[in-house]
Amino acid sequence: MIEINSFIWQFSIYLNNILSLKATDIVKRSYLRYLFILLDNFSIWAPRLTNHLFTTGAITLKNKNELKILTNKIRADYETYYESIRNKLSAHHQNIDLLLLIDLWFNIDYTTISILIDDIDSFYREIANHCNIEHPDRTNDNIFINNPLLNGDKTEFYINPGRLGIATKNSGAMIPCHYTQEISSIAYSIADLIDMQLCLYYDNDKNSSYFLFVLKCLIVNDVISFIDILFNDSVYIKSLSTAWKENSNSGYIELEQTNRDVNFEDLLRNIRNKLCSHIDDSSDIYDNIEILENIEIRNIANYASFLINLYNKACAREIRSCGFIFNRTPLKEVLGIHQPEYKNFDDTNDA
Repeated sequence: MIEINSFIWQFSIYLNNILSLKATDIVKRSYLRYLFILLDNFSIWAPRLTNHLFTTGAITLKNKNELKILTNKIRADYETYYESIRNKLSAHHQNIDLLLLIDLWFNIDYTTISILIDDIDSFYREIANHCNIEHPDRTNDNIFINNPLLNGDKTEFYINPGRLGIATKNSGAMIPCHYTQEISSIAYSIADLIDMQLCLYYDNDKNSSYFLFVLKCLIVNDVISFIDILFNDSVYIKSLSTAWKENSNSGYIELEQTNRDVNFEDLLRNIRNKLCSHIDDSSDIYDNIEILENIEIRNIANYASFLINLYNKACAREIRSCGFIFNRTPLKEVLGIHQPEYKNFDDTNDA
């Protein structure tokens, strides 16, 4: 239990490094989605640690009540404002009204992230007075973002039919008019996130251990979400395969007839459920970290590429879906895109 809480403390503190990173808003927002996964785990494991310390006599009732005030505040904020970010944009990619989605995405900003990290840090600093919890390493990773479109050195205007297109700077967006288009737009945005995160991963090396660990967790989560949106119906949304089949879009044939690597998908889904999206106490957290580290990023990237190519091939079968092919089509001769409702990640720096 202490190890799990130490993990949450370490990686929440680490995310402070991203706030000052020279990167575009979408890079920061996509990466900092991980904090909302940590918040979900915090809401489970921090109260358990508090209760454990009280029942073992490590803290007094007064200490327990003071710690409970801190955890209740963070949990209330999470459940009221931020749980949807985890469920709709991070651990899962569930369907949601477009305007609400944009509001959630823009809530991932400098001020929100700073406050949430400080709240988590305050709790664990107090806990550290009563138990032998490992203090976080507050040193910076060596993070490199060489792609000028991701570090902000170059501006390019492009068409983005994904559901985050309307909330992405310098992109021409598409508004879905049918539920098959809504599902396609979710698939496109997931593919876009996977592609960008793999680019960031390959820009860095093993010295950027924390940075790469978080990226790998996010990539695993997004690959599983991509598999689900293509193939698996849920209580929240139909799969693209089902939606296309219902509407006589022949793209479903490509999806149904493909030969998937179910064993590899099960491997990714298992570690997603035990570490990347949830922290499961049925097995040791360090064992799960080792399992994740032993999955070659090359293999994840190859399978993600297979899935994205399959999605593109399926989209290309009909004119109704070919607009959702993932290829980041540039808008030539465009000098600017008017986005009056756009909210910068850091409004204190209007950049």
